[in-house]
Amino acid sequence: QPTAPAAAGLAPGFAYTAPADFKKNGAWYIKSTVENRSSAEYTNCLIRFPNAIPAQGNMGDALRKLWETEVPAELKGRYGPLVYRRYTGQKLLTQFIFGSGKESGRRTDTVFTIFLVDCGRYWQPVVMAQTYEDTGDFLAGESMSASFSFNDSVMYAEPFLASFRCPGQERASLVDKAAMVGDYHFGSGASASWINTYTGSSFMTAVSYGGDLFLKADGTYSYRFASASGVVGAQTFGSENAKGRWSVEGDLLTLTPTSGTVTSVRQYRVAGVTQFADGNKSLVLLELRDPPIPQKVSDGSNVYTTKKAD
Repeated sequence: QPTAPAAAGLAPGFAYTAPADFKKNGAWYIKSTVENRSSAEYTNCLIRFPNAIPAQGNMGDALRKLWETEVPAELKGRYGPLVYRRYTGQKLLTQFIFGSGKESGRRTDTVFTIFLVDCGRYWQPVVMAQTYEDTGDFLAGESMSASFSFNDSVMYAEPFLASFRCPGQERASLVDKAAMVGDYHFGSGASASWINTYTGSSFMTAVSYGGDLFLKADGTYSYRFASASGVVGAQTFGSENAKGRWSVEGDLLTLTPTSGTVTSVRQYRVAGVTQFADGNKSLVLLELRDPPIPQKVSDGSNVYTTKKAD
């Protein structure tokens, strides 16, 4: 298991209940599952609680500082540029960063996530580590198996996170509406080349989409979307647009159209709002079915940015 500094005091009022399938081992609570194929393969989720810190400055800076002391030295600086947010427990504002890399002595990556729970005058850090171990000798594909295991082990933590309590610190809204105002752009694309092994003929397929979401300070919004997909030269095109009003309640962004081709109300889960030194912002919006976990918030298709393409 990853090395951990000695545990210290929790934030005043903060409490948790470890699920029965997490076993205490030193500073860590650990849930481990094993699958026996040609050898035993272990999928592990580890959680611990460092000392609370005073609520000073902003959570993003505090999280980056915690990373330098709470994860192994070989993963120094291995977190992404965005700071994400979610509810834990009973609507406790929680922000987090994550990253991955090989710890000394391990064959596969460990994914580390540091959460910071707002408990008023203090912030409570929570460290989560996800690891994978194959005890066999045939190690081809071990790294791929590890990457697949992270989709399972991250969900082991959800009942633990749901147990967090800090009375009086429940937040009706996860994000300040004013912080979300901006002219956002989004888009992605991919292509593939194909060869008919019988005839030697080739063709290419591609899919691409992009658009704008302008959230205005007066509570109105405008939205545009366009897409193209299929065999190059015979692609199918699509588009939609809307204008209306937007609101934020809890961790949900609601878009209510009043004109355009979109006629139904749409909702998204807000999982991050980051403003950079140059003034640009990134907004992370998830489909309601998706939990705010690293594998989802880091998906580029969920990221909206005010920075225009070069």
